[in-house]
Amino acid sequence: MQGTSQSDLKQYTINIKGHQFSVSSRYSEEEIRQVESFLLEQIDAIASKSDTYNLMSLITLVALNLADEVLHSKNRTDLSDRVRDSLIALCDRLDSAVQDKTTRSVSAE
Repeated sequence: MQGTSQSDLKQYTINIKGHQFSVSSRYSEEEIRQVESFLLEQIDAIASKSDTYNLMSLITLVALNLADEVLHSKNRTDLSDRVRDSLIALCDRLDSAVQDKTTRSVSAE
């Protein structure tokens, strides 16, 4: 965690299918419980579609799915940034062209 000192971190225990995990976080108890619930929902969703009942396998599949979502989200963000930069450059070129045309029009009068 960038910019977070050890003193800013709070300790929490989360329970995933009967297994206790200690986590350190700067976030509130409510946010940690939301993460815990989200993970349980993801595990249950994968378990309902799979014949895998081994908890570690289910957790690994959830981790792979979430990593895939994060990477795709990052790629969409990168694409959005490139599109935004291209639009800004296009607007700058249009402004410049309009100013040139206005300047030429004014000096021709």
